[in-house]
Amino acid sequence: MRMLIRFELRKIWTKRLAMAAMLMLFLLDGSILLNLGERDIKGEQQEAARYAGELDDEKVQRMLEDYLPTQERLDMLRGISVGDVTFSPMQSAVHSRFADAQGRWNGKTVSQVFGTARIEVGYNAGWLRFSRQMIKLGVALLIAAMILTAPVFAGEYDGMESLILSSRCGRTRCVLAKASAALMVTTGMTAALLAVNAAAALALYGMQGLDADVLFCPLEFEHYMKRSISCAQMLSWQAGLMLCGVFAATGVTLLVSALSRNVVSALVLSMLALLFPVFLSCSVKTPAGQALALMPVGLIQFSELMSVGNDTPILAMAAVPISAAVGALASCLGCRCFAKRQKCGA
Repeated sequence: MRMLIRFELRKIWTKRLAMAAMLMLFLLDGSILLNLGERDIKGEQQEAARYAGELDDEKVQRMLEDYLPTQERLDMLRGISVGDVTFSPMQSAVHSRFADAQGRWNGKTVSQVFGTARIEVGYNAGWLRFSRQMIKLGVALLIAAMILTAPVFAGEYDGMESLILSSRCGRTRCVLAKASAALMVTTGMTAALLAVNAAAALALYGMQGLDADVLFCPLEFEHYMKRSISCAQMLSWQAGLMLCGVFAATGVTLLVSALSRNVVSALVLSMLALLFPVFLSCSVKTPAGQALALMPVGLIQFSELMSVGNDTPILAMAAVPISAAVGALASCLGCRCFAKRQKCGA
């Protein structure tokens, strides 16, 4: 069985389309990491360190005093609220929630804005940027997984399926080796890229800000994550859900590949089936929106998924066994469909 899996792994990796997909994936990842390094990371971290610790009303007043805009800056803004303009992450975080148009206190307290949540102030801007860039990488990983998996069964429907299915253990071990190799390639590729990017992010940011709450963030991330969790927790959920999404997408693509007569139709149908939720606008508060959020691309765009539930992200927790079951069931059905193909000329 090991020899069969190794043989199928070589078949997947040596296809020109697979090589091209991996090259594009690495180029995209490289551009993402270069883009993250263009910011003034040291300056932002030093600014965040001045206000590190639990957010309370006293700290809000101190921050508003420190970031009170000069008349020259207000004139430059020409009536635009200071909360709508970002000069630095900490300034944006406090002005967008606790300041009026001129940068003075708007009368809101920490409990009025964040409820009973304990908000830890720290350097979260860099980790939020990293998380948002990882969504782009996740979508690219889904597409790469489909490109790598689509030929697994569909690529054999040129007469080779009769040879495979007539061989010794052809309807069991050979077919199972194909599905196992596809799942190993896509999930292994995802885990490896996640590890590389995590190491790169730690090299850029260090450990600072991983304990910071994501809610007290710059205006550009105000609607990105609607749950009070630390940056480390957010990134852990994102990595786990990305793996689940790729696993489920691989299983579905295997099933489509077994049902399709050629690689092109398998790839097109897989992309239509797995990527169409990107073009739909549906609230995650509705059953339809929750169903879409549980699809592979919804797991990659995980922030909406994380917003469901009061004390715990129940939908995100449910997504793990659901995606595992979908991936495993679709893979088994794909193997069964391919094994049932009649021999050519029969």
